[in-house]
Amino acid sequence: MPTRRSSVEAVLTAIVSALKSSTGVTGVATGGIYNNVPQNTPYPYVVVTSPTGRPSDTLGSLGSSVLVDLRAVSQYAGDKEAAQIIDQCQRAINFQKPAVSGHRICALNLESEERYQELVNAIPTRHHVATFRVWTEQSSS
Repeated sequence: MPTRRSSVEAVLTAIVSALKSSTGVTGVATGGIYNNVPQNTPYPYVVVTSPTGRPSDTLGSLGSSVLVDLRAVSQYAGDKEAAQIIDQCQRAINFQKPAVSGHRICALNLESEERYQELVNAIPTRHHVATFRVWTEQSSS
């Protein structure tokens, strides 16, 4: 049996790349797409959280099940802008199989969605979150 390699970084890199290459996403998330949001980033933007994973092996193959959150952050008055951003994110990656170094994506699909709001400098800031599950299989290379 080969040595297990984590797929977390590879999944994160693939999802950020897929979102950045989607004109639908970049057209509405004009502040950018990040894993680590720089200070003073203009709204709206997308945050791709560091994924969490667990082993999901099959007979003779090392695999993993990874959860990753995409969060649209907006200060638009109402939910419309953040909802449009999350919709474009879903269109860009749901049921897709982006290239992943050292692993193969077997499936990638929407697991859940949630919405919340907070005050940032007294401005209502909306967060629309889509959680995706990514099933990977470790490649032999």
